[in-house]
Amino acid sequence: AVVVTLVLFGNDPGNAEFPRMNALARRFGLEFEERKYADAAGNSKLTLPTPQGGWFTPGLQFYAVDVAPVKVTAPGAEVLLAERDTPILVTVRHGKGRVVALGDPWIYNEYFYTRDNRRIAEELFRRILLP
Repeated sequence: AVVVTLVLFGNDPGNAEFPRMNALARRFGLEFEERKYADAAGNSKLTLPTPQGGWFTPGLQFYAVDVAPVKVTAPGAEVLLAERDTPILVTVRHGKGRVVALGDPWIYNEYFYTRDNRRIAEELFRRILLP
């Protein structure tokens, strides 16, 4: 059986078309928040370890800057990467397919070779393309 996957890459305010992107994302119970994620110190740079039992080899280091958090309302959505309770990378099944949403296009920009981003990207696309 073929699994169709829609991949949505958001971005931070000023670099994304939030109204149009969210009109599509909301159809799947997701929404890109129109803000940059910042930690308690106000830092918008994010380094996260990949968790156990998810889509990625555990302990890889994901790096991103100026990430738009993903608001999740879809039942059964799986948060693949999060900073505390703030989802950054999410997948949700829909019909015979699924949607993957990431609050930053780090896969094809300047952070591809930072930390373990290239390996995470490879694992993400293997999972998407070879379900």
